[in-house]
Amino acid sequence: MWLSEPKYFYFCKRLEYVSSVDNYLIILDASSSMDDTYNGNKKFTVAREIVKRLGQTLPELGQNAGLRSFGHNQQVSDGQHWRQSI
Repeated sequence: MWLSEPKYFYFCKRLEYVSSVDNYLIILDASSSMDDTYNGNKKFTVAREIVKRLGQTLPELGQNAGLRSFGHNQQVSDGQHWRQSI
């Protein structure tokens, strides 16, 4: 999802975000390569945290969002990594 730059509206004199898309999709890799480490952390754990933060920080602008995953290596997506909530 791409957000346009904040727009300044003279009538309300404040900055507002305006969405440049109506729909967006986040694709999460759950393949065996995500069981490797990156900076001391499992890649899947890093990716899951990024998705979690996106959900907590993106402003509500009325878009439709989706989350898809692929790969589903049992070591990665069926373990404790996946069971922790996103």
